[in-house]
Amino acid sequence: MQNCRLTLGSKDKIVAKGKVYEKTGPLEKIHNLPLGEHNVKVSIDCVLCPDSPLPIHDVGVLTSILDAHNSFVAWPEKWVIVGDKDMVDDSSAANGEVASQLQKFGKIIEKMMKSSQISIPLEKGVFEEEIAFNYFLKSDLLDVCNMKKLEVNSMTAYLRGHWLLLVIDMTSMVVFWLDSMVQKAIDLDVKFIVNDAMKVAAMEMGKRTKGNPTWELVKCPKQTGNKECGVYGMKFMKHLMEDPLVSTKSKLKELGEVATYEDEELNDIRLELVEYILDFINHGE
Repeated sequence: MQNCRLTLGSKDKIVAKGKVYEKTGPLEKIHNLPLGEHNVKVSIDCVLCPDSPLPIHDVGVLTSILDAHNSFVAWPEKWVIVGDKDMVDDSSAANGEVASQLQKFGKIIEKMMKSSQISIPLEKGVFEEEIAFNYFLKSDLLDVCNMKKLEVNSMTAYLRGHWLLLVIDMTSMVVFWLDSMVQKAIDLDVKFIVNDAMKVAAMEMGKRTKGNPTWELVKCPKQTGNKECGVYGMKFMKHLMEDPLVSTKSKLKELGEVATYEDEELNDIRLELVEYILDFINHGE
């Protein structure tokens, strides 16, 4: 038995990591199927591409990499890389960028530990002017890092990335993906994390589930700039929370009938958020 990396199609596409076992012969069986002359028995310990199909599978049993997590499967011997040493990227620029990002992350952690709160800048385009948001406490950050229950109503931070909205229906095990940017595919990393979280939540609720949740890419209004994604996400949430007599499916369909939001509509959301934050600061609730 040896550690290995499992590839699909080419040695450059690593989809999982695990262990490869010594072959006893082509008549050896895995899940009641012969192993085959050019295949080997492997176990999948680490899933890198959850939705990638297994190269050899029994229809209706294990079909994807995620299905085979912590299980034995047959794998073409030519697509197995023996050894647990990761491939090294010879690009010094790429390695330098990684080191730079790690240094920045280290400085953030150092700053967190030395102060009781962190000032997070909200760039122009979020509230139309630069604001230092000074109410992100270290204690809240530590609770997030330690996966503890938060003792505050809400916690807001501006992330220098992209915001989108996921609507999760635990009853039907469906996830609706709403992205105000022009995007035609669902991020597989996000999908993998949410699928696992929903399965755990379903078990805690005593709900039996079969397979992974269903994902739907929802047609919704698109932003015209590159910094309005957070406001669009809040606008989507407000639309979905209003009028409880209208079903979520109907409200999602309504979103698809709007091409984009006008500045006045977005400013209403910004002002509503500012009023809520100020009220929370002044009254603590």
